[in-house]
Amino acid sequence: MVEDILGHERNIAFLRRAVAGRRVAHAYLFYGPAGVGKATVARMLAAMLLCPQGRAGKPCGACEDCHMIARGQHPDWYHVVPAGATIKIEQVRHLQQILLRRPWRGRYRVCVMAHAEAMSTEAANCLLKTLEEPPAATVFILTSDRWHDLPPTVVSRCQRLRFDALPVEAVASWLVERHGIDEQRAGLVAHLACGSPGRALELAGNPDLEEMRSRVVDTLRELPAMSVWALLRRAAELAEGGREAADFCIGLLLWWYRDLAVWRLTRQETYLRNRDCAEQLQAQALDTAGLMACIAAVTEARRQLRAFASPRLVMEVLLLRLAEVMATDGATGSGGAL
Repeated sequence: MVEDILGHERNIAFLRRAVAGRRVAHAYLFYGPAGVGKATVARMLAAMLLCPQGRAGKPCGACEDCHMIARGQHPDWYHVVPAGATIKIEQVRHLQQILLRRPWRGRYRVCVMAHAEAMSTEAANCLLKTLEEPPAATVFILTSDRWHDLPPTVVSRCQRLRFDALPVEAVASWLVERHGIDEQRAGLVAHLACGSPGRALELAGNPDLEEMRSRVVDTLRELPAMSVWALLRRAAELAEGGREAADFCIGLLLWWYRDLAVWRLTRQETYLRNRDCAEQLQAQALDTAGLMACIAAVTEARRQLRAFASPRLVMEVLLLRLAEVMATDGATGSGGAL
């Protein structure tokens, strides 16, 4: 089980020493980019604590407890995820009621709260009371992609472990060796995922990746000359697959503008996610203000989409805003380097 985790050797070694030395904290905060392995290591820590053989910091992976953890069905393992856009106070209160009981099978109860930054203010305040006076034999693991959005009072009650993105080459090799992904495709998705194994695996399983990326790149190239009606039709096409498709397109746009900023600053193709589209990137003329305005527009579109706005409306407003920035940028004759 431990050997199957890609990277994060320092964090894993730290947790193993804590378990073996009976120095486990009552609450941990695992923070870092999405998809790098926080949830996997949280499950591994749960196995260390709940497996009868896990006291040495290495669960056996073969006992009934380990199998139940792998299936997400262990009675002493609780997993809280956002109900819609937020983690609600009712979810935290329900968890608190459960924790009034003793563990069902083992020495500990492990409570994993995924996307902890999604807690409502009421839920965070409710959880804070439990973190200040934790139940006996209970370990909380909060995972977060945006830990700065968590209340400082909650963060201060947790032992923090940072999870960094992994080397792109390691992710590509993992995709080839562990999942049988074609080497060329593995290299592409590993660069796009920028060191996130979970995101890379998700991209590798998307049969429309190359087509969607081509449509996004073509849209950026054609946008300045599009009529309003053509722009609205293109927005409808990009949002045709619903919220998931629109979010994917917005992610591609963020990667694109990120690469454009990196290229302007470094002139090094090595650092680009869209390395195979370097010529198109280099040909795009936007000055610093225009580039920042585009990034702000795409970021706001993602926020609106995740607040459950209409995917088509979000894409329409986004393309109109990008076209406006490009038109303004072109009218001022800009396009210089950062």
